[in-house]
Amino acid sequence: MLTFFSISKCKYISNYLDMKISYAPLWKTMERRRISSYKLIKDYDFSGRTINNLKHDVSITMVTLGKLCEILECTPNDIVTFISEE
Repeated sequence: MLTFFSISKCKYISNYLDMKISYAPLWKTMERRRISSYKLIKDYDFSGRTINNLKHDVSITMVTLGKLCEILECTPNDIVTFISEE
């Protein structure tokens, strides 16, 4: 049985799924911190696939987001933003 709460929650989730991920803030943060994609791969063991996903705005795991925050000494807002496609 759907309640008002579950219906409104589904609507929120549906709106969330219609949003596009952008890692534009990541590249600015990396530039400020003077950390390159190459450094992430060589010094911090990021895979080339993860870097490719970031460059193409494909979702990453929360673990990866946490590692980036730790390395760059920043918050998730300095790495990712969501853009509504409406």
